Amino acid sequence: MTLTTAAVSSVVAGFLLGSLPPGYWIGRFVFGKDLKSEGSGNIGATNAYRVLGPAVGSLVLILDVLKGAGAVWISRSIGGADALAGLAAILGHTFSPFLRFRGGKGVATGLGVFLCLALNPTLAAVAVFAVTLLISHRMSPASCLGAITLGVGVPLVSRDTLLIAIVVAAMALVLVRHRSNLRRLIHGEEPPLF
Repeated sequence: MTLTTAAVSSVVAGFLLGSLPPGYWIGRFVFGKDLKSEGSGNIGATNAYRVLGPAVGSLVLILDVLKGAGAVWISRSIGGADALAGLAAILGHTFSPFLRFRGGKGVATGLGVFLCLALNPTLAAVAVFAVTLLISHRMSPASCLGAITLGVGVPLVSRDTLLIAIVVAAMALVLVRHRSNLRRLIHGEEPPLF
């Protein structure tokens, strides 16, 4: 396989893997609930937690993280473009063709990607996320501050310009996808997770 073929294949595989919506499928086919029309209307782990319960929300979280990590693993196994495959997985999750190009916010899938590509900054981002969640009891500020931590942290430890660009793009995507949550947070209307 040529380098170009491997890179393109890894990006396509990453997008397709990322686009699989386990939260939606579990809700729809196991519980008879449509996450797109219940709770926040999001198909990710947080809404699955709220609508389907903590156990299912945790399962969806794990599956979404594995989608991101799996995209990088597939890319590495074929000599592809790991960072691009990871970004493709995040975009697939966010704009899933299975859901008419709707999807989640990319946080859990991004976590899986960046645990593989930038471990230490990602662990720092997870720590910021966890502390923010414990203090605020809300996912949106935790997710946004975690994304910002990653976006600042990776350039401090890496000279890989492609990785830095992809981390910044992923951070921007997470922030944009949370804009309605942040508006509700400002107006005191964002519901707590616990």
